[in-house]
Amino acid sequence: MRAKALPQEGKGVQKVKDFLLLSRPLNAIMTFIAVVAGAYIACTLSPSSILAALAAALVSAGAQSINDYFDFELDRRKGKRHALSKRGILYASIIYFASGLAIAAVAGVRYLVVAVVAALLAVLYSWRFARAKYLGNAVVAFETALPFVYGGVYGQWVRDLFPFLLAFLATWSREIAKDLEDLLADRGVKRTLPMISGKQMAAYFSAYLVFLAVFFSIFPGPLGLKIFGWWYYYLLIPTDLLFLIAAYYIIRESPGVGQRLEKAAMLLALVAFLAGTVGSC
Repeated sequence: MRAKALPQEGKGVQKVKDFLLLSRPLNAIMTFIAVVAGAYIACTLSPSSILAALAAALVSAGAQSINDYFDFELDRRKGKRHALSKRGILYASIIYFASGLAIAAVAGVRYLVVAVVAALLAVLYSWRFARAKYLGNAVVAFETALPFVYGGVYGQWVRDLFPFLLAFLATWSREIAKDLEDLLADRGVKRTLPMISGKQMAAYFSAYLVFLAVFFSIFPGPLGLKIFGWWYYYLLIPTDLLFLIAAYYIIRESPGVGQRLEKAAMLLALVAFLAGTVGSC
């Protein structure tokens, strides 16, 4: 028996759902939270920064969409089917980018400048660096860390340099760890650091980035910068311990465990930054 065609209204609702799912809602929400956190850490949380966070979430949605556009044929060869056509995905990415940049312009000129940089980097990554992962990893790390500085551009943005550095280094390390985990699957599709330098050297470099993240996390204290309160340093102990354990697992050829521990450590670090900001603005 032939299935009944969806009514026109049902098709419209489904297209809206497909459009929204293309944005990777969880990633967009995490970007929103990171911008709000960056504004709070920089002591500049306001209605404008909330508006800027919404703009960043939409730019993030555009970045996810444009990546699907450039990967459309590759995904099809792998058997992955997109709900929208290639042209539909392109239109969706344009809508997301345009909406995000328009809202950023309303929120403030500085927000707009950073949002434009993020959008251009996202397009450049999907167009050129998605296959050259040895370079693309750093671009992904920068894009992941940028929301912190973006959120604080109208406040004490120096405070956001530390969460930015930690997020940048830890994400770069995680991307390499994921490449170590996916080494066999990536052959013939992507060019990753483990393929160029070998698994051991890539693992050591990933661990080195973790050590740098730990160093910069404690940097404000020894330097005498009274940026964060004591709660930051209390929470930093389990945070840095998690990072060091993650580095150990990466070196010991368990990159999957290592990168998951890094993700947990990054979330705990965010809590530390937020807790350390209470009473210090």
